[in-house]
Amino acid sequence: MCNENLTEMKCIKCATKFGIDPILNKNLLRSGRTFYCPNGHGQVYSKPIEKKVTELENKLNKKNRQLAKMSRELSNLKSGTCPKCFKKFVNLQKHITNKHPKYSKGVA
Repeated sequence: MCNENLTEMKCIKCATKFGIDPILNKNLLRSGRTFYCPNGHGQVYSKPIEKKVTELENKLNKKNRQLAKMSRELSNLKSGTCPKCFKKFVNLQKHITNKHPKYSKGVA
């Protein structure tokens, strides 16, 4: 008996449960190649799943970039750096209110 972690599958034709390696499963999801249950029935992930995976990866990458940008902005604000002119100020709030009024109201 094998002690590996396997991705549990169920044949769409005969309902036989079987397991495949998680890395193989990921590759099958991406490629759309045919694989078979132990009884020889062909199985295939449809292309929309591959597109969905790509979409979600792209969304995640975009959110990670936004998070990194926000983290930099927060770090700059904490250190007194103006997010508009990138100069340091002792009283950053006063500077933003006077020099960048649209930004201070959340418009920028």
